[in-house]
Amino acid sequence: MCEYAGMARRVGRIPWDVIRDDTQIAVDAPPSFNGPEDFWTASSQPPTSTESTGRPTS
Repeated sequence: MCEYAGMARRVGRIPWDVIRDDTQIAVDAPPSFNGPEDFWTASSQPPTSTESTGRPTS
């Protein structure tokens, strides 16, 4: 029903002001961190040497 009503509104068969759209979408912001240590403190997984330095160890 929503698909047909939307198509009818887009082609002008149903005026836009006749049907209200009260849809609300809330998106949580992604977490932010103050650096790698802060990230790993919040994470349940400890860093590997590559993840903590950004360079592979050899």
